[in-house]
Amino acid sequence: MQHGAAARGSAGLDELRQALEREVQARQELAGELDFLREMLGELSSLPGASSQAPAGGTAQAEQGPQEGGSAESAAEQPAGPAFDRDALVAAGMSPEDADRLHERWSRYQLEQLDLNDRAMREGWFFTPRHRRERQRLEQALREDLGEDGYDAYLYATGAPNRVVVRDVLPGSAARRVGLRPGDVVLRYDDQRIFRPREVQRATAAGVRGQSVRLEILRDGAPRTFFVPRGPLGVLLETDSRPPA
Repeated sequence: MQHGAAARGSAGLDELRQALEREVQARQELAGELDFLREMLGELSSLPGASSQAPAGGTAQAEQGPQEGGSAESAAEQPAGPAFDRDALVAAGMSPEDADRLHERWSRYQLEQLDLNDRAMREGWFFTPRHRRERQRLEQALREDLGEDGYDAYLYATGAPNRVVVRDVLPGSAARRVGLRPGDVVLRYDDQRIFRPREVQRATAAGVRGQSVRLEILRDGAPRTFFVPRGPLGVLLETDSRPPA
């Protein structure tokens, strides 16, 4: 009897674990869809005749789930800057020649996106999962072409967030047990460079749950390393834009 009860209990845990994994996957896909829609809405708002007040997403984000809403009014009050701030890169220490090369690569990427959007609209798959996958493919090619440091500089020059910051640490979480603190900047998870909260979501849900993985952070300007069990860290995250290292 005890053996049968234990087997049923084990089967129940397996079903619960599988259900949890399906829920995590569904939330990740939803977060990806929302990111795509925000990106496309931002582009559409910049077209001639569109409203100057584009929807603005908030920066606060849990490990898993969509971002909170932000303020369109506060965003609209900010003066528009260059789409690619070459001077900011030079001020951060990049050579003018490297900044010019990065600007040229960014320009090609913009043309590739415009061409993709044009084809998608003409062929009837604009704003569809196929469209999102094709845009992700373009961005992945850009990231691989630039490398980690170049991609970091690209994000900074275009005003996109390039740092993931711990906003809060939940009691009883893996992050609390290893000593993470609010203000810590997540640099790498399992040797994967982190630039966006959704990359933390995907990395923690990959691999074998409970496996010890390396977590690299920046605290008060100094790098630190922790080892955490793979799975939810138990943190609330926000984004920031900082000069590339």
